[in-house]
Amino acid sequence: MVDQNKALDVEIKKLQSLKREGDYWDFKREWHNDKGDLLHDIICMANNLSGHNGYIIIGIDDENDCKVIDVSNDPNRKNTQNIIDFLSTKPFAGDIRPFAYVETIRLDEKSVDVLVVVSDSRVPYYLTERCEKVNPNNIYIRVGDTNTPINKSADVGRIEKLWQRRFGLDLSPIDRVFIYLSNPFDWVGLHSGDGYYYNKFPEFRIQFEDDPTRTSYEYYMFPYVNTESRWFITRIYYHQTPLNEILCNSLGGERLLVSAPDWLYLDLTSRSGFLYHSYTKNSLKWMLNKLFNTNQDQADLDLDSLYSIVPVFENEYERSDFEKYVAGKYDAQELEKYSNRIDSIRNIDNDDYKERLEKDFENALYLIDMLNEYRRAK
Repeated sequence: MVDQNKALDVEIKKLQSLKREGDYWDFKREWHNDKGDLLHDIICMANNLSGHNGYIIIGIDDENDCKVIDVSNDPNRKNTQNIIDFLSTKPFAGDIRPFAYVETIRLDEKSVDVLVVVSDSRVPYYLTERCEKVNPNNIYIRVGDTNTPINKSADVGRIEKLWQRRFGLDLSPIDRVFIYLSNPFDWVGLHSGDGYYYNKFPEFRIQFEDDPTRTSYEYYMFPYVNTESRWFITRIYYHQTPLNEILCNSLGGERLLVSAPDWLYLDLTSRSGFLYHSYTKNSLKWMLNKLFNTNQDQADLDLDSLYSIVPVFENEYERSDFEKYVAGKYDAQELEKYSNRIDSIRNIDNDDYKERLEKDFENALYLIDMLNEYRRAK
C-alpha cells in the first residue's frame, strides 16, 4: 500500500497546484456537516463522466487560493469504515452502491483526507427512495467542476453516456469482452460443445480448438485422480475478427476446463529465481475459468483444488508486492519440507522431466503458504 499512497500523494499535489476543481476532483475546506450533501457529492463523483476515480479532497480551501487546512481535529471527520457503513444503508437502485474509501496524505506538513470514489462500469448510481434530502430516481453527475444540483437530474444526453458505459457500448470490442465475461450466466454454450456466444450481443463468440501439438504435462494436472489432460486453444471473436487467443487445459479427465495459468519468473535478486504459475483475479484467464465452469457439477470444488496449488492474486499490485516479500524472506531450506507433501507424479517415465514437475509442485506449495503469510502480515 505504500506505493499506492505515494502515487495518490503525487496526484493530489498536482491537482492542488492547478488551483481549480475538475471533472473528477473536488476541494472541500472541511468534512461535510450535512449527510445529504456528503451523499450527493459521492453519487456525483461515482457518476463522473471521465471514468476516472473521483477525489473529494478534504482540507483544501478553493475559495482561498487552495490553501491547505489540517483536518486532524475536524469533528465530522470520517474513515473508510464510516463511509462504507454510511453507504450500506442507502436505498441504491438494484442494491448496487458505489465503493469509496478514505486515504490521508500530507500536504504542507498538514493532514488532508482524500475520499476516493472508485470508478466502475455499474453507472449510473441513483436512489429509489428519498434519503438525506437526495431525491429518488434523480441521476446526479459531475461535469467539469460542477455537480448536478440536488433538486435536479442530469441532462438526458449525459445520462445516456453513463448507460452506454454500463453496457460497454462506449468501449472497444476487447474491452467489452471483459465486461461481458463478468456475467458468465449471460453466455450460452453451443450445441456442438466447442464454444459459447454472448446472449445479449451474439456477435461475441468463444470457440475451442484442440491443440494436438502440445502433449506436455504441468504439475497442476496431477492432484486429480484421473490425470488425463488435454491442451486446446480458446479464441474470442467479435463477428469474424479474432480478438484474443488463450491456451487452455482440460483437467481431471475432462472434468475441469481452465485457461492455462500465467507462467512467471520470481526474481530472487542475488540468488537464482524460479518460474511459477499463477492467476490474477478479474484477468481474462480468471474470468474464463468462471465461465467454463458455470453450472458444472462439482466445478467449484475442482476449481478450489486448482487454486489450492496455483496462487491467485487479488491484482497486479499484490502480485508485484508479494514477489518482493518472498525475495526478502526466501530460504531454500524451507522448500525441503514440501517434498513429502507432494502426491506421486504419475505416468511420467522420464526421470528428469518428473523431477522438474516435482520441483515446480514444491515451489507452488511454498508460494501458497507464503501468500497466506503475506496476507496475514498485511
